[in-house]
Formats: sequence, structure tokens, C-alpha cells
Amino acid sequence: MNYADSEFKNIIILANCEINILSNDIKTAIDILKNVEPNDTCFEIAQMKLADIYLNHLKQPRAYTYCFTEIVSKSRNYKNLNMLAKAFFNI
Repeated sequence: MNYADSEFKNIIILANCEINILSNDIKTAIDILKNVEPNDTCFEIAQMKLADIYLNHLKQPRAYTYCFTEIVSKSRNYKNLNMLAKAFFNI
């Protein structure tokens, strides 16, 4: 069954990412998350998960903050700007 256009697409993408993280296949998890388009409904969640991987698994603070910058560039609002500011404080 092809899930590409189904209503469960976002859940499947995030679940596949989690499975790869638990299997210590970080590169595949990153590839999955980077393929989420800005117009997808799970883009913000995917970027936050990607940020978590960069900070906690790969210890890459610049890539961590860049994920939040991407969220802000897609939707500039108080909540997203606040997340970006907190990301800078976390590093």
C-alpha cells in the first residue's frame, strides 16, 4: 500500500524516524526528516525532531539552531520566534 498521499503519511514519516533513532541509524532518520517539505503539516514537528538529533546525538549546535530558523522562515509568529530564542539559549 502506498502511503504517500494518505492521511497517515505524517504519522508514518515520524514513526519511521523514531524507529531509525532507536536502531541508532541516525543518518537515515536525518534523511527522512530532511525530506519533509515546508508545506507538509508535520514540517514543524519534523524540524524539532531533527533539531533534537543534531543537539543530543550529533552535538552540532549550529545545525540545531538552523532547524528552528527554518521553522521561523516558514511561519514567523511569536511561538516560533520564542522557540528559536530558546534554542539559542540551549546551546
